[in-house]
Amino acid sequence: VPPTPLSSLVQLSEGNVGGAVLSGYDDTFTNDAYYLSHLDSNNTAQISLESIAKAATFVARAALASVYDGNDGDYENSVQYAEGLIEELDSSDETLIDLSNCLFIDGNCETLKAYTKIENMNNRDETGFDVGIGQ
Repeated sequence: VPPTPLSSLVQLSEGNVGGAVLSGYDDTFTNDAYYLSHLDSNNTAQISLESIAKAATFVARAALASVYDGNDGDYENSVQYAEGLIEELDSSDETLIDLSNCLFIDGNCETLKAYTKIENMNNRDETGFDVGIGQ
């Protein structure tokens, strides 16, 4: 684990979680991307919407099939039920494109602003505290 995430994890866990920092490599990681951080961008590593659509379809169908199965072991009928109910998500789906834009290109997009505005109102109603997001 890189030092910064490890030190944050140790601090948040009040010392209950440990870890190790590996160092002393002969080579340097020289990719200009912010490796696996929120600063990664679609410019440095192209995101495959087709792969995301296939994975989303698979996860949605698997979740439905596991609930539909009801622990009776009849997974074949559960899978058929899920496949019949949940259509394959297409990589040209407007919502998928909008969310990918928000997550990979523009974190201040209108979709996330609307979501955070509602989330902020819910938190304020529940806690009485306004954290000032989504404004």
